[in-house]
Amino acid sequence: FGIITKKYEIISIISFLIPFLLIGLVEDITLNFRVSIRFFLIFLSASIFVIVTNTILENIDLEIFNYIFSYKYIPLIFTVLGITSTVNAWNFLDGLNGLSSGVGITVLSGILILNFGTNNLNLDIIIITFIASMLSFLIVNIVTGRVFLGDAGTYYTGALIAWAGINYSSQNVNNLAWSIFLMIIYPAVELIFSVIRRIYNKKSPFKADNLHLHTLVYLFFLKKYNPKSKVRLNSFCGLILVLFGSVPIFMAILFKNNLILTIYSLFIFIIIYLLLYCIFYFSLNKYD
Repeated sequence: FGIITKKYEIISIISFLIPFLLIGLVEDITLNFRVSIRFFLIFLSASIFVIVTNTILENIDLEIFNYIFSYKYIPLIFTVLGITSTVNAWNFLDGLNGLSSGVGITVLSGILILNFGTNNLNLDIIIITFIASMLSFLIVNIVTGRVFLGDAGTYYTGALIAWAGINYSSQNVNNLAWSIFLMIIYPAVELIFSVIRRIYNKKSPFKADNLHLHTLVYLFFLKKYNPKSKVRLNSFCGLILVLFGSVPIFMAILFKNNLILTIYSLFIFIIIYLLLYCIFYFSLNKYD
């Protein structure tokens, strides 16, 4: 593994992220690209990406995980599944103006801060370039609501974030992998909870619904206040949830050298997410 040389790393990483963009682009154009096929192609693209670029997470900070990772191919499989999950998580998060792109920018900014002072210059360059290009989209998306990331944008963003997190974690044994997981806990919980919810409701985990947290928040304010501009409400709710998703990023930076507090923060955020979900879910039912 690891056939990409350092000299061409930036070009290679961007090139191997393109398949994720193309998979989403086909769905955006056709609107009839089977979810199962997309999932398989994302998994395949992640496998090729990991093998060729040697983007493999080998240290999980806890002894029990590192013992499991000592078995051959386990780190490879775990990394591929991690990238696949992150790509899909960002797609699940794409439901309000500025939400998916806003959380993506804040997560990458957090990784950039954690990476400050290291010799991993290529990671800095890729992150800064992406943030600079995404900011203009974010502004237009929030103000007008007329441009969207679509599956192409969310898949690409998720893949880039997955690579950046693994790349950062793998550069130094002192870099906590749990810090990265804390940063992406909001989209991760959204993905996991959505799959569990759909299975519980005897529906396909791949079939979209209107029961995401961000959807409940938007519908709650829509029914309660009935605003004249739905676009402004959409953007307002999106920005509120970006701030909500930025809290664990701040905590990850604050506790970057403390594994215990980082893990505690994970569980606390999950509890808060579930509480908020219940509050908005049952509050919304009062209007039905």
